[in-house]
Amino acid sequence: MNVTEKRRSFLINVMYFTVLIGLFFLFFKYAFGICLPLLTALFVAAVLQKPVDYLTKKAKGGRGIFSALLVIFCFVVLGSIFAIALMKLFSEMKSFFSYLMLKLENTSNIEAAKALGTAIAKKAQDAGIKAVVFDRAGYIYKGRVAALAEAAREAGLDF
Repeated sequence: MNVTEKRRSFLINVMYFTVLIGLFFLFFKYAFGICLPLLTALFVAAVLQKPVDYLTKKAKGGRGIFSALLVIFCFVVLGSIFAIALMKLFSEMKSFFSYLMLKLENTSNIEAAKALGTAIAKKAQDAGIKAVVFDRAGYIYKGRVAALAEAAREAGLDF
Protein backbone atom coordinates (compact mmCIF):
# COMPACT_ATOMS: atom_id res chain seq x y z
CA MET A 1 0.00 0.00 0.00
CA ASN A 2 1.63 3.21 -1.10
CA VAL A 3 1.21 6.70 0.35
CA THR A 4 -1.59 7.69 -2.04
CA GLU A 5 -3.67 4.66 -1.13
CA LYS A 6 -3.10 5.27 2.59
CA ARG A 7 -4.27 8.88 2.23
CA ARG A 8 -7.28 7.80 0.21
CA SER A 9 -8.14 5.14 2.81
CA PHE A 10 -7.73 7.67 5.62
CA LEU A 11 -9.99 10.21 3.91
CA ILE A 12 -12.62 7.58 3.21
CA ASN A 13 -12.56 6.48 6.88
CA VAL A 14 -12.81 10.09 8.09
CA MET A 15 -15.75 10.75 5.78
CA TYR A 16 -17.40 7.50 6.88
CA PHE A 17 -17.14 8.42 10.58
CA THR A 18 -18.27 11.99 9.84
CA VAL A 19 -21.39 10.70 8.10
CA LEU A 20 -22.07 8.29 10.97
CA ILE A 21 -21.73 11.05 13.57
CA GLY A 22 -24.00 13.27 11.48
CA LEU A 23 -26.61 10.53 11.25
CA PHE A 24 -26.47 9.95 15.02
CA PHE A 25 -26.89 13.67 15.58
CA LEU A 26 -29.88 13.86 13.23
CA PHE A 27 -31.43 10.78 14.82
CA PHE A 28 -31.15 12.15 18.36
CA LYS A 29 -32.30 15.60 17.31
CA TYR A 30 -35.33 14.64 15.23
CA ALA A 31 -36.23 10.96 15.51
CA PHE A 32 -35.36 10.01 19.09
CA GLY A 33 -38.53 11.53 20.54
CA ILE A 34 -40.62 9.67 18.00
CA CYS A 35 -38.80 6.37 18.55
CA LEU A 36 -38.65 6.61 22.35
CA PRO A 37 -41.93 4.71 22.97
CA LEU A 38 -40.74 1.91 20.69
CA LEU A 39 -37.34 1.79 22.37
CA THR A 40 -38.99 1.76 25.81
CA ALA A 41 -41.26 -1.10 24.77
CA LEU A 42 -38.31 -3.07 23.43
CA PHE A 43 -36.42 -2.54 26.69
CA VAL A 44 -39.41 -3.63 28.80
CA ALA A 45 -39.93 -6.69 26.58
CA ALA A 46 -36.28 -7.67 26.89
CA VAL A 47 -36.32 -7.27 30.67
CA LEU A 48 -39.55 -9.22 31.11
CA GLN A 49 -38.70 -12.04 28.70
CA LYS A 50 -37.16 -14.38 31.29
CA PRO A 51 -39.93 -13.93 33.90
CA VAL A 52 -42.57 -14.57 31.22
CA ASP A 53 -40.75 -17.72 30.09
CA TYR A 54 -40.56 -18.92 33.70
CA LEU A 55 -44.25 -18.27 34.38
CA THR A 56 -45.30 -19.86 31.10
CA LYS A 57 -43.27 -22.97 31.87
CA LYS A 58 -44.44 -23.30 35.49
CA ALA A 59 -48.13 -22.45 35.04
CA LYS A 60 -48.51 -23.95 31.57
CA GLY A 61 -50.56 -20.96 30.48
CA GLY A 62 -50.65 -18.63 27.53
CA ARG A 63 -47.57 -16.52 26.92
CA GLY A 64 -49.63 -13.49 25.88
CA ILE A 65 -51.61 -13.35 29.13
CA PHE A 66 -48.51 -13.57 31.31
CA SER A 67 -46.76 -10.95 29.20
CA ALA A 68 -49.68 -8.55 29.49
CA LEU A 69 -49.99 -9.11 33.24
CA LEU A 70 -46.29 -8.55 33.87
CA VAL A 71 -46.23 -5.38 31.76
CA ILE A 72 -49.27 -4.02 33.61
CA PHE A 73 -47.69 -4.94 36.95
CA CYS A 74 -44.44 -3.25 35.95
CA PHE A 75 -46.19 -0.02 34.96
CA VAL A 76 -48.35 -0.05 38.11
CA VAL A 77 -45.26 -0.37 40.30
CA LEU A 78 -43.35 2.34 38.44
CA GLY A 79 -46.40 4.61 38.37
CA SER A 80 -46.91 4.14 42.11
CA ILE A 81 -43.30 5.05 42.84
CA PHE A 82 -43.60 8.13 40.64
CA ALA A 83 -46.91 9.14 42.28
CA ILE A 84 -45.47 8.73 45.78
CA ALA A 85 -42.46 10.87 44.86
CA LEU A 86 -44.73 13.58 43.44
CA MET A 87 -46.97 13.52 46.52
CA LYS A 88 -43.91 13.91 48.76
CA LEU A 89 -42.68 16.82 46.64
CA PHE A 90 -46.04 18.60 46.69
CA SER A 91 -46.39 17.97 50.42
CA GLU A 92 -43.00 19.57 51.07
CA MET A 93 -43.84 22.51 48.82
CA LYS A 94 -47.20 23.01 50.53
CA SER A 95 -45.67 22.98 54.00
CA PHE A 96 -42.92 25.37 52.89
CA PHE A 97 -45.34 27.84 51.33
CA SER A 98 -47.73 27.67 54.29
CA TYR A 99 -44.75 28.33 56.58
CA LEU A 100 -43.81 31.34 54.46
CA MET A 101 -47.35 32.72 54.47
CA LEU A 102 -47.48 32.48 58.25
CA LYS A 103 -44.18 34.35 58.54
CA LEU A 104 -45.01 37.05 56.03
CA GLU A 105 -47.75 39.57 56.59
CA ASN A 106 -47.10 41.65 53.51
CA THR A 107 -45.38 40.00 50.59
CA SER A 108 -44.54 43.07 48.55
CA ASN A 109 -41.88 44.85 50.59
CA ILE A 110 -38.22 44.50 51.43
CA GLU A 111 -38.85 43.09 54.89
CA ALA A 112 -40.83 40.24 53.35
CA ALA A 113 -37.96 39.59 50.91
CA LYS A 114 -35.53 39.43 53.83
CA ALA A 115 -37.77 36.97 55.66
CA LEU A 116 -38.07 34.88 52.50
CA GLY A 117 -34.29 34.84 52.03
CA THR A 118 -33.78 33.73 55.62
CA ALA A 119 -36.44 31.00 55.28
CA ILE A 120 -34.98 29.72 52.01
CA ALA A 121 -31.49 29.61 53.53
CA LYS A 122 -32.81 27.71 56.56
CA LYS A 123 -34.63 25.15 54.40
CA ALA A 124 -31.59 24.74 52.15
CA GLN A 125 -29.29 24.16 55.11
CA ASP A 126 -31.75 21.64 56.58
CA ALA A 127 -31.57 19.78 53.25
CA GLY A 128 -27.75 19.83 53.36
CA ILE A 129 -27.26 22.53 50.72
CA LYS A 130 -24.42 24.89 51.61
CA ALA A 131 -23.80 26.80 48.37
CA VAL A 132 -26.16 28.03 45.65
CA VAL A 133 -25.94 29.95 42.40
CA PHE A 134 -28.07 33.06 42.09
CA ASP A 135 -28.19 34.00 38.41
CA ARG A 136 -28.81 37.70 37.90
CA ALA A 137 -28.60 37.42 34.09
CA GLY A 138 -26.25 40.38 33.80
CA TYR A 139 -28.36 42.72 35.94
CA ILE A 140 -27.35 44.19 39.29
CA TYR A 141 -29.10 43.29 42.52
CA LYS A 142 -31.46 45.99 43.76
CA GLY A 143 -34.59 46.28 45.80
CA ARG A 144 -36.33 43.12 46.96
CA VAL A 145 -33.96 40.81 45.06
CA ALA A 146 -30.94 42.33 46.79
CA ALA A 147 -32.68 42.07 50.17
CA LEU A 148 -33.50 38.39 49.55
CA ALA A 149 -29.91 37.60 48.51
CA GLU A 150 -28.37 39.47 51.45
CA ALA A 151 -30.68 37.79 53.95
CA ALA A 152 -29.81 34.37 52.55
CA ARG A 153 -26.09 35.21 52.78
CA GLU A 154 -26.49 36.41 56.36
CA ALA A 155 -28.33 33.18 57.21
CA GLY A 156 -25.25 31.21 56.11
CA LEU A 157 -25.87 30.33 52.47
CA ASP A 158 -22.84 30.72 50.16
CA PHE A 159 -23.45 32.37 46.80
